[in-house]
Amino acid sequence: MQRRLLQHAARCSHLALNSLVVDDGLADEYHNLGILYSVQGKLVEAEQMYQRALQGYEKAWGLEHTSTLDTINNLGLLYKKQGKLVEAEQMYQRALQGYEKAIGPDNITTYVPSLKTILNLGLLFERQADLAKARTMFSEALHGYEQVFGPDHAKSENLRDYLYDLDVGVENEASIQIEERADHLQVGSSHFGIKKPPSISKRHSCFCDGLNPIFGCTTT
Repeated sequence: MQRRLLQHAARCSHLALNSLVVDDGLADEYHNLGILYSVQGKLVEAEQMYQRALQGYEKAWGLEHTSTLDTINNLGLLYKKQGKLVEAEQMYQRALQGYEKAIGPDNITTYVPSLKTILNLGLLFERQADLAKARTMFSEALHGYEQVFGPDHAKSENLRDYLYDLDVGVENEASIQIEERADHLQVGSSHFGIKKPPSISKRHSCFCDGLNPIFGCTTT
């Protein structure tokens, strides 16, 4: 079954790359192929499919249609996978600005796709060690998930716990840095049993791995 699906995907990909006209129906196929190739780690092919989907959505629906913006968000995810963090941020910001225009700035925290983009921006900022911006994005996403799903929903609780862990990690890292400087100056201080927190990259990896099915960090 999987082999047949992959063969079908390959045929669709060939037709897509050789098609001169992209309509909204084909755009859906390209978008789904982009997701499939991204999951398989075929990032070059995934980008080709997303770009064709984007072309079709822009032509059929315009620059600020939610289908267009969903594909832009997915391009951001793809660029992050490729380590192109500047391009990833550009895509996320473009998607978020588009959502604000499409559904209104007061509604972006109650619309799940835009919430995912906000969360993805937070993860990107954390990966870049810009924790102030990351915390702002996570807090905004948490506010939205609490509105949409309720404060006691697993989605809200997971994000709240992650935000707490991030804050504790930052505080502990700051404490360790102070103590290390004190040790370097030989002032006789000790570490008082403070446990070193997970690194930023480890927290980021754990969050994506643990919450992927909920928040769609890599495939939506």
